[in-house]
Amino acid sequence: MNENRRALVVDDNAMNRRLVRAILGRVGHDVAEAEDLCGARTELDKQIPDVILLDVQLRGESGLDFLAELRTKERLRDVAVIAFTAHAMGGDRERFLGAGFDGHITKPIATRTFVDDIEAILQQKKAAR
Repeated sequence: MNENRRALVVDDNAMNRRLVRAILGRVGHDVAEAEDLCGARTELDKQIPDVILLDVQLRGESGLDFLAELRTKERLRDVAVIAFTAHAMGGDRERFLGAGFDGHITKPIATRTFVDDIEAILQQKKAAR
């Protein structure tokens, strides 16, 4: 990646958040973290990221519902939202893309391709504008 990007990782697993921060931080990204949707809203009030990695199943909360909320906000229109999930069964990717996510990355992440995968999703989002 040539440019520094801002990312928000929303995941109730601290280890997943730390791993994303470490990988993206290594390539110069500014990474904010939230363990729940309340924290995600707080982070989004502070700064608009280029990409949100959103866990689909947070403790007692739905990432799908939060995605629907995000899509109603004009100021977040250009933010790429990626389903960041352990759901990797046949049809899951299509279901998440159909729900409005810009991409789908499964956990555990493939650390060697993670940055390239995010960049590809960001480029697709940019091309679709």
